[in-house]
Amino acid sequence: MTIDGLLEGLVAPSFTSIGYRVRSSGWTPLDSYDLTGRTIALTGPTSGLGLAAARSLADLGADLVLIARNPGKLKRLAAELDSAPGSIDPVVADMSDLGAVRNAASSILERHDRLDVLIHNAGALTAERRTTVDGLELTTAVHVVAPFLLTELLLPLPQATPGARVLTMSSGGMYTSPLTVRSLEMDENRYRGAEQYARAKRAQVALTGEWARRVPDIAFHS
Repeated sequence: MTIDGLLEGLVAPSFTSIGYRVRSSGWTPLDSYDLTGRTIALTGPTSGLGLAAARSLADLGADLVLIARNPGKLKRLAAELDSAPGSIDPVVADMSDLGAVRNAASSILERHDRLDVLIHNAGALTAERRTTVDGLELTTAVHVVAPFLLTELLLPLPQATPGARVLTMSSGGMYTSPLTVRSLEMDENRYRGAEQYARAKRAQVALTGEWARRVPDIAFHS
């Protein structure tokens, strides 16, 4: 715990291979887990960390709900994972569109009676400011507003599932900016993509703590 605290305090080593090597020495190997019968919903599963997570969770036997905005990529991923032990439920939804998020939640609630883990992984970082159909800055919508809405709408499922968890993929980039709620969305004149991303990631972590305080029967992690 002391070493972990030191790494976190220094920030940079915590998010490099140094942090991984120090912490992983006591971790249980992933392939030793059996997730048969567990339902896991994951946003942003078609590339990067999300794709790696989808493949790993499928291999471990989880029933996956894969939420992505690109129908073609989602279809190909579902086909790739078709031979996995668990079921694959692809859900097309653009996390920058709150109407699509609501529709996705409705579909999941209709088709599933449990949710062991909800993983917020979808992300966005743009060089120029973009506005969503709901009038929100894109990065803030995808990282902050949409995950909050999806969690709220799906809450009955994890609350009915013993040991349920909600995981939010954060970033060490958040340390470059404080959380100022009134200026969470940067305006056109001062917009810088990396800073907007940092503000959104900082908000994600703050909201994780708030969710944990308000809904103690579910474990929230970032």
